Amino acid sequence: MAAAHSLNLLLLAPSPTQAPPPLLARYTAFRRARNGGGGGSGAATSPLRAARLRRGRAAEAAAAAEVNAPMDQADAMMRVAADEDSVSATIVSVLLTVAFVGLSLLTIGVIYLAVQDFLQKREREKFEREEAERQKEEARKKRAKARGRKRKW
Repeated sequence: MAAAHSLNLLLLAPSPTQAPPPLLARYTAFRRARNGGGGGSGAATSPLRAARLRRGRAAEAAAAAEVNAPMDQADAMMRVAADEDSVSATIVSVLLTVAFVGLSLLTIGVIYLAVQDFLQKREREKFEREEAERQKEEARKKRAKARGRKRKW
């Protein structure tokens, strides 16, 4: 159970290097690009703008800390789970391999039986057609003999 839980965490939680930038940083970058790099009519040294930038940086740092904390905790849990469950992980891996091989053999067997059934049905139909033709030919010969006898009389 712990191995499956750690696997889910591994798949869901990106590493800190892959984490997207916080929303505020993306918004700030968008505003800068839209305003032509920040050198527009509003001076970069205005007290209000400087306060906003400081708050933005502080919020960005707080958001990064919030994002990284669960990831660090998840990484620690995965390391512990990997150490404890190595035997159970090996057993699960072996069982999954055996199941895969078994299902593969079962699938091959079903395909083999389907092909054999198809070939037998085709052969039976061919035999029935030949038998029907043979019976028609014998019936024609009988009719021809019967007509020939009648004429001789």
